[in-house]
Formats: sequence, structure tokens, C-alpha cells
Amino acid sequence: MTMFYGAPGLMTLEALTDAPCPRVRVTITGLGSTPVVLKVTRTVANEAATVPGARARDSVDSDVLIDYAAPLNIQTTYTLYVDGVISDVKTITLESATAWIQDPLQPDRAMPVSVDVDVDGALYMRGEALQQIDYPNRSSQMSIMGDRFPVSFGGQRQAAAGVDTSLSSKSTATADAFRLMVSEAPILLLRTVAAMVPLPPLAYLLANVTEQPMNVHIGGNLTVWSVTGDLVRAVQQSAISGFITYAEVQELLSPYTYDEVQTVCAGTTYLDWQKNPLIFSTL
Repeated sequence: MTMFYGAPGLMTLEALTDAPCPRVRVTITGLGSTPVVLKVTRTVANEAATVPGARARDSVDSDVLIDYAAPLNIQTTYTLYVDGVISDVKTITLESATAWIQDPLQPDRAMPVSVDVDVDGALYMRGEALQQIDYPNRSSQMSIMGDRFPVSFGGQRQAAAGVDTSLSSKSTATADAFRLMVSEAPILLLRTVAAMVPLPPLAYLLANVTEQPMNVHIGGNLTVWSVTGDLVRAVQQSAISGFITYAEVQELLSPYTYDEVQTVCAGTTYLDWQKNPLIFSTL
């Protein structure tokens, strides 16, 4: 499903809710024929961050990017900078019935997370999850001779630590998929929903993961995942894999000559192909 947001301008936002996960497509047009440098930021809950892959992005005429880490069910503001100048601002709310957990660099492996119930074998949060969260004080102190009160030295308190986001699954396929994700992802991104208080909309977890196949060895399918770690700064690198691969595009076009492709696609633009590399199959 696709939903468009925003009045006409340089930037258009689209809410995409099909596979592999909810995401926002940012389309930028009207940049002109001269090369420019773009930056796109998003602001949610008074926290601003650059959209992964949208920092110092060289572009001409038009561009499109996908924000696979867009917050869920909360108004988010996107700001477009062209050569360092704010050129457009749009807001969007990306709706989702579940939370999502994913590798920030491989969003094609994203998995839905139910807050309290097992839905069709998907991951769901355990009862002990989010019951306690620490906010460590990294300050040090020094005793002063002749004074009962020590002097403290320190900075800002650390973000949430020791966050327990333990999960369960009752599907072998789900367990296999999550095992593959955690085996390759040093940081997990949990895109939360309102019930996951007090986590922020985007929780990047440097987490230790322990797998407990509770009854798998006797023919069952219940697997418990202990996922505990600290919140860390967001990953800024753009995704290295998406839901359309180069191999898929190559396979689609292999039966055709260059002239045949040109003839069929005469009414399309490069921007159309950026949005959907498999567009040839729909023409």
C-alpha cells in the first residue's frame, strides 16, 4: 500500500507498507541541471537525525531514496537541504500494526514483532521484556580532605542500558530467520510502537542474544530469545541490500535487446526506474 503526503514542492513522501517492511520513499524533483549536494533529515519526538544515505548526496535534476528506518505510528518531519539551504519540509505518519526488528543495513530481513501475542508464528515480546531499564551515571567522584562531600566529575547521563527486549517464536521458519539476522547484525534496530514504553521510536540495540530452543528437541517449535543490551547512536550508513536485487533486474531484462527496452519504456523516466527497478515487467 502506498500513501502520498505533502503539498507540491521539491520533496514528496510516500508511505510504503508492503514487503519487506514499512518504509518511506522520499522523491526529490526540480533540482535543475546543475549538480547539487543534498541532505535529508528526519525529526521525531524532538530528535533530529540524518536519513541513512542522505548525507552529502550528490544529485542532478531529481533523486529518490528509501528510509527503511522511518519511525512508526508517530508524526515525523523530513527536511530537505540543497547545498546546505533548507528547501522543503514535509511531515508523514507511517502506520504499522506491529513493531519491527531489523538489521539496519539489510532491511530485506526485517521481521514484525507483536507486543503481547503470538500472531501466525511471528516474533512476540515476552512478559519480562521492558520490565526494568537502567540509565547509568558515568560520572566519577573524588574525596576531598576535610570535607564529608566528595566532588563529582562527569558529563551527560547515558541513554537506556541493560534493555531487555526478549522475544519468543512458535515457528521454525521464524526462528531460522531471526537466527540468520542476529548472526550478521552487530546492531539491531527495533522500530517500536507506543506500548513499548519507555523505548524511543527508533531503538538501536548493541545487544547480546541468547537462543533457548525450549521444546524443539522433543518436536516442539517454541524458541525463546534473550535480547539484552544498551541503546547506541543510530547507524548512518545506507542499506546495503533492499527488496529488489541486481540479479532480479538482470533476469527480467535478459530476454530483450536494448532497443526493445527503449521502445517499451519510452514513456518512463530514470526516476521511475529508480523508484521501481522492475518497472519493465508492468509496462
